[in-house]
Amino acid sequence: FMESAETVLDLSEWPDAPWPLDVVGALYEKSLLHRWEVQKQPRFGMYSSIHEYAAQHLNEAAHATRLRHTLHFAVLGTEDALLATRSLDGKRVKERIAIELENLLAGSEFKSEGGNEASAQCALAAAAGFRTQGPYSGGILCLQKALQRDLGDEMRNRLLHDFGRILQISSRLEEANDVYMQGLALARKTGNRQAESHVLNRLSFLYRETGRVVDAESAAKSGMKIARETGNKRLEGMFIYRFGRLHQDHGNIDEALHLYRESLDFARSMDDTVLTLICLSNMAAMLQRIGNTTESIQFYEQTLVTARKVGNLRNEGITLGNLGILYQESGDIQKALEHFKRSLKIAKSLGNKRSESINLGNIGDAFLLLGESAKAEQFLLHAISISQKDIPLVAAAYQSSLALLRAKNGSLKSAWDMFKKAEKTFPRLDGEEQTKMLCRKAQIAMISAKPAVARKALAQAEVIVAGTVFNPNSDTLVLLSETRKALGS
Repeated sequence: FMESAETVLDLSEWPDAPWPLDVVGALYEKSLLHRWEVQKQPRFGMYSSIHEYAAQHLNEAAHATRLRHTLHFAVLGTEDALLATRSLDGKRVKERIAIELENLLAGSEFKSEGGNEASAQCALAAAAGFRTQGPYSGGILCLQKALQRDLGDEMRNRLLHDFGRILQISSRLEEANDVYMQGLALARKTGNRQAESHVLNRLSFLYRETGRVVDAESAAKSGMKIARETGNKRLEGMFIYRFGRLHQDHGNIDEALHLYRESLDFARSMDDTVLTLICLSNMAAMLQRIGNTTESIQFYEQTLVTARKVGNLRNEGITLGNLGILYQESGDIQKALEHFKRSLKIAKSLGNKRSESINLGNIGDAFLLLGESAKAEQFLLHAISISQKDIPLVAAAYQSSLALLRAKNGSLKSAWDMFKKAEKTFPRLDGEEQTKMLCRKAQIAMISAKPAVARKALAQAEVIVAGTVFNPNSDTLVLLSETRKALGS
């Protein structure tokens, strides 16, 4: 606090000036400032009416003070500072950003011919804070405003990248795609190959998330080539992970695990906790998928410990949800529900609509297993309402689940209407989700006295399962077994 006060107040021209802390104390005692705490650190702010009055009367002096203020806090938005948040010691930087969020927002609002770049750096740091602790909407607004300023190409590239990223994790996928394409065009126009590779990394993630597998592979290959040519080991490790995720989607378990381990080696050598968490979480999911429950739990627990140590709420929430699925597959529905609800709480605090809808849907499926149809329908409908517009692949899973529930309850027309909405996404789903959808279709068809449709759907599911490795206790194989029994197979 004192360092910031001395820098911003800058009383160096007056040798007999009081100590800055005494100035702040006197203003506070006269009720010209208000006080609050952030993470047990004192914060002081001027009441808006007093601030406006002072700004009008101080003119150039006020402008100079605001410029010093913006420049002082802009250091938190440099590339080096934000890169440091990815390290094992990055929690301290994140805490500093959280403590100074109000100052960063004030700096991001400052408009000056000589201060726009610093203002943009304040916006980048503030957005990083919102991305870590939520709500995402705060970061979106901050970066939107920053992009309206007159900025250099390099700074605009950074803003576009982070703007697209926070839109994407907010599940505003079409908008994220548009922003990424702007960033890609600018990077290529200015010959900024590092920026181009960064955007291709985000696009590969986005394309896979929306079922555009071929485009995801193409973006990853192009980005990997640039990362290697420019010697960017951090990005190279990220692209290795991207390829692992694509192999996982194709059911190539051994190759996916090999690539995750290779990417994890890159992450640890670069002290990159973000990539470390992603790799650990996906390795846990893969081990879960092949039935290695004990080792899977160990990897999930490693992920949770690391996520909490570095203050990565998003990854903590996702891992809790994944553990919920594991406990559900192990038959402990109540423990699964506890994890889904904890994950849901984090998702809501961040504004992570994708994670929120997945947890709501998973809670709905858990109540289905408990035989509580009314609660199941309530949660499934909520999940669908959140995801059907912007993340239809997520909505589809719960639409087909709800369709089967309604069929079992005798509402056949409503069931088929709901299932047809889900089926539109079928070509873009991975093999596991396709198998589940086909099984549900087969069961709905049997209940509807359409045995030929049911047998065809089951046969298609069998073909997919034959070429894929699954945990024997996975909900996919449990659903397949139920479907076989329903069809007398």
